[in-house]
Amino acid sequence: MSGYIGVSSTTGPGIGKRSGTLIGYFGNPQVDPSTTGASRYTFTVPSDPTTVVQLTRTTDNNNHCAVSPYYSNPTLGPQNTVYLRLENTRSTTAAGATSKYVYDTNAIGYAETTIFTVDPDTGDIGIDWFNPDYTALLYIVLYQSYLYVTGDVSAFEGQIGSTNVQVVDLVFMTAT
Repeated sequence: MSGYIGVSSTTGPGIGKRSGTLIGYFGNPQVDPSTTGASRYTFTVPSDPTTVVQLTRTTDNNNHCAVSPYYSNPTLGPQNTVYLRLENTRSTTAAGATSKYVYDTNAIGYAETTIFTVDPDTGDIGIDWFNPDYTALLYIVLYQSYLYVTGDVSAFEGQIGSTNVQVVDLVFMTAT
């Protein structure tokens, strides 16, 4: 399947509560208001919709959408200032693997790529991030045109020193 990662307003909390307005499309690595500046991705649709997939850019098959923590396997959650950033990277990780160190032009730090779920009926994109204790209530937030994943929006705002943060959802939008 080929398409774009749409960014839309949400009813929150958590991932998969999309209900609102389309804000834009994930690019490299910022959100663009149109598909002109967005990255186009492809993935193989699994028989089980809960199976994680890797989203590969169609314009450059060596780049994949990734979540990038600044150190290996952090814990996300309430009252925790740790966050992940959505990036593109040339590295790949297998399903269930921990993040690995990457150093390329798109991402420096750690990354996980085979971590996304795509609901075949709605297109809702989930991020299958699990803490060491297997808990995770995640929020995707938009801040200054970049996408981040956090376990606590207020803690994220305190960490970056701004309340100009919008909770969003991701949706795979098939290209025509």
